[in-house]
Amino acid sequence: MDNKNTTPQAAAKRHSTNEIATVEISGRSLKIQCRLSNISQTGAFLEIVNATMTPRQNDIVRITINLRQINKVHVILGQVVWSRGLGMGVAFLKNKDIDLAVLKSTKRS
Repeated sequence: MDNKNTTPQAAAKRHSTNEIATVEISGRSLKIQCRLSNISQTGAFLEIVNATMTPRQNDIVRITINLRQINKVHVILGQVVWSRGLGMGVAFLKNKDIDLAVLKSTKRS
């Protein structure tokens, strides 16, 4: 029996990093300071550094990453797939998924 996890998130190679990121939760006027621990083509793991609220599973988030080494800022949309303590896993949204995900998140509010 093959026990390999073949989900796209598990298949994508992760890259360790220590960049600073700001997470904004769709529908809430709140910015969460995070440390980006690892990133892949399909998602990221972030650790909350400073926040009064933590994202919940399925929240749509806007992640702004300050790429210090190359002096650039990168913004990407994602959906929280899990959240435990101060850590969260985020799957990046593709353009075709964004409208549907935002619509679903506004129905929960």
